Amino acid sequence: MTVSAHTLTCSIDGNPLDVKQARVTLDEGWSPYAQVQLTCSIPSPAVLEALDPRKDLRATLHLQQDFGDSDSLATLSALWGEGTLQDVSALYPDDALEDVTRTHYRPFNDFGVRLPSIIDLDLTFRERDADHDAGEFRVSVASDEALLEGHKLVSRYQEAPATPTVKAAVALALAHIGVGLDEDSTDAPVSVDNADSLIWNPGVSGWDYVYPLVQKAGLRLYCDEARRWKLVRATRNTEDLMVLTADHNVTSGRDKISLDDDWYDAVVITYKWRDPATATTMIAYDIAGDYRAKNVFAETRDVPFPGPGAADALLGRKQGRGRVLDVSAVSDYSAAPGRALAITLPGTPVQTGYTSSVTWSFPDDEMRIASRALIDTPESAWMFLPVGEKWTDSPTGASWLNEEVGT
Repeated sequence: MTVSAHTLTCSIDGNPLDVKQARVTLDEGWSPYAQVQLTCSIPSPAVLEALDPRKDLRATLHLQQDFGDSDSLATLSALWGEGTLQDVSALYPDDALEDVTRTHYRPFNDFGVRLPSIIDLDLTFRERDADHDAGEFRVSVASDEALLEGHKLVSRYQEAPATPTVKAAVALALAHIGVGLDEDSTDAPVSVDNADSLIWNPGVSGWDYVYPLVQKAGLRLYCDEARRWKLVRATRNTEDLMVLTADHNVTSGRDKISLDDDWYDAVVITYKWRDPATATTMIAYDIAGDYRAKNVFAETRDVPFPGPGAADALLGRKQGRGRVLDVSAVSDYSAAPGRALAITLPGTPVQTGYTSSVTWSFPDDEMRIASRALIDTPESAWMFLPVGEKWTDSPTGASWLNEEVGT
């Protein structure tokens, strides 16, 4: 197992908390995308009074995994004394900066210098519970989808975007909570036949207004841990493969295949809304999958029909969940939903797919990984090719693991 040290710090409105336990989750299927539960020591009466989620306060978290220790500034100052920068340079005449770093770094593992794994989160303060009998202060914070879910249109009149696009509708809703979309966000048109779906009715939350439009277009709307709102196509990070193995970082694992664990091979979405022009109830259906399906997911949405597409997008996610690998591993804060994943457990073929959620537990220094779209993958697969080797360097069926690096 890789040896590392983990630290977690948290403050709300600039007030640091003494965190005893924490559970931090990023999940691409959740809204909010980031959800955190903290158990802390009860702060002073003045701080306790100030920490009121009704005041729209922000919470900041910093999680860090270190693979070694470095000399402190005090140690370096004592070593270098009153010397000038020129004097310090003279101590390392032929060394590169990385050599100087290595000199003052004490690794925990035999792979030497390795940069720390870090994640910083900027979240909205949702709930606090001061249990004076137990001496505990429990806190819940989340990413800003929570704000869009809580905000409903307060007006006597309907609203609609100036242009008939998904991006314009999302921008309209986000403006109500004082934020905007990331500049790299994508867009999709809304058909004239489905123009009613662009109307935001009083009393409807911003999230319920935009979600059907986003899903119908095959897009994903979320606010990341750095408070950036993104409207994107479902993408997967295949460049940075995260490998989990029993002899390296996995602490426990279970392999389960079930038709009952959120796996479906067909989807039926019913849209039901009232047409203000005719005062009649309208119904439309969006379907995906084969009529001979084994397990059908069905739900009703009380919003105007945005056109077909949401069922297909939902089916794509549901079909990838038949095989479940419940894996716990040493915490790695570079893990993230959408990252390519390879899991090796005893007696199970190598499984490759994508991370759908990651939960870090503190002080256990352990993370739980949920995955989807898993497939059996032989060790000879191209994705296990060593850096610097071409896939054409080996004969068909040969394992990359037994090859020497080619040119």
